[in-house]
Amino acid sequence: MASLKVFGMPSINHKMYITELTKEINKTKVEVDIQEIDDINEMMKAQISSIPSILFDNGLVMSKDTGQDLTDFFRSVGTTVRDLYPAVAKKKVLVGVDYSAASDHVLQAISHFLDRKSCSFHFFHAVRPYPSVYDATVVDMSPDLDQAKSVIEFKVQRYCEGVDSECEVVSGFATDEIISRSKDYDLIILGTTGAGQKGEVAFTLGSVSRNVAINAKCPVLLIPQDWQIKDLQRVLMAEGMEDKAFESTSWMLDQDKIDLTRIHVAQEFDYNLVFDATVLVTQRSIPDALLEEARVRQSDLVVLKKTKKNLIKKWIEGSTTNQVLRDAAVPILVLHQIKSCRCGGECKKSPEHRCHH
Repeated sequence: MASLKVFGMPSINHKMYITELTKEINKTKVEVDIQEIDDINEMMKAQISSIPSILFDNGLVMSKDTGQDLTDFFRSVGTTVRDLYPAVAKKKVLVGVDYSAASDHVLQAISHFLDRKSCSFHFFHAVRPYPSVYDATVVDMSPDLDQAKSVIEFKVQRYCEGVDSECEVVSGFATDEIISRSKDYDLIILGTTGAGQKGEVAFTLGSVSRNVAINAKCPVLLIPQDWQIKDLQRVLMAEGMEDKAFESTSWMLDQDKIDLTRIHVAQEFDYNLVFDATVLVTQRSIPDALLEEARVRQSDLVVLKKTKKNLIKKWIEGSTTNQVLRDAAVPILVLHQIKSCRCGGECKKSPEHRCHH
């Protein structure tokens, strides 16, 4: 069990510090013993110069900076707890849930290939607000939210009984709400209607899934409705992905059974580049070639990366990631490139160090 000492003066504020810190610690799913310290001699012994301050059991001290928002400070403490104790921290997974068959398929799938003991699931649903017919105000959504939460909780209990989970239903637009929460999760899982599906439901589901996958701040796993649920063993990864980015999601795959194939798809061969991967030169579009390769290899999962493109170039060439997300018949894992810290990680080791990225 991890141990933290919270230094502060005996007051209402100190009790508030403990309450807010406990909330953030609980989000990490790490078992932590929090000790309240309000003795001035103990503070001097620990060389505490400001309050509130947090002393970790490894000697690391985190103190609130002048002008720093308390919420931001406690959130950074929670992040540090997860970094220091990764072996005991459960992975936080946000699962988008709605009334569709694709959503039911996702709930069945995660129960099959994700370790329930190592994950904490947050089942999320957004009810789109609608304006009043009489004025520009938004109608009270409380009755709709209560009804929606009952439906979502029923679906979760039906397919995912016994998992560490919580359900949240809010009024808002699903894409915006999920993206705004993405930085607090290790993985987002959404359903898609599958390749070749058409209609309003397919358009809405596809739009939400693709927009979240492209803009989220964490990895996103998309599961097609018509995909036959199985273990994720044969993995096809588009070349160019940083190893660190892929390793960040290795916890969701059985490392003893995984068969990983790296592939670089191009319409012409560049002799100036060296690839540690299979090179596939084709006259077909890159998305079509990649999906065909996945079909031929009977891949269970395709791994892509998010990239930033010049807007004009993106408009002319289209987005490979976007096209693959739209047409894939197997699960797609979309990762973002992990930015390395210029100071080599010193900013996480010492609260006094200030790194300028």
